[in-house]
Amino acid sequence: MPENKVKFGLKKCYYAVITENDGAFSYGTPVAIPGAVSLAANKSGDSEAFEADDKDFWVVSSAQYDITLEVAKLPESFFTDVLMYTADAKGVLWESGAECKRIALLFEQNGDQKPTRYAFLNCLPSLPNVEAETSKKKTPKSTSISMVATEDPNGRTLAFSKSDTDATVYNGWFTAVPTYTAVGG
Repeated sequence: MPENKVKFGLKKCYYAVITENDGAFSYGTPVAIPGAVSLAANKSGDSEAFEADDKDFWVVSSAQYDITLEVAKLPESFFTDVLMYTADAKGVLWESGAECKRIALLFEQNGDQKPTRYAFLNCLPSLPNVEAETSKKKTPKSTSISMVATEDPNGRTLAFSKSDTDATVYNGWFTAVPTYTAVGG
């Protein structure tokens, strides 16, 4: 299949809660975040160079993305699964003060040939702002949440599908977080 020439649109946004055991990650089953409006992932971080032999002998950079995800409304499951809100006996959600859980963030972007599927493998969300305003019009108000994506224990931050991605991996992208497979492995 030919490569995409253009990309547009955003859909199929999911999160998968990370469990860490002895420095290794395992991912829960992806859960849909319906109503994706926009996503911006801006690369940030510093590079450090060690100079020797009159050149940059060793260079290390931190692979980090500052992500803003805008959705129609965050699902209640995101508040309880990720942001660690707790529900009381009367069905009221309460901010618990506990540290948010790390997640993988999965989504799809359309292309002129085939949608590209993305996975940020280690994201730490922050609590969303609470915003409201008076409006005589019934104009919907979206919710934005910020998160930082950093490297997983294997040094990987982001994965995305290509035009020739294995069909099983591509079709299962939103049922299980993709894992790295070495070439020839």
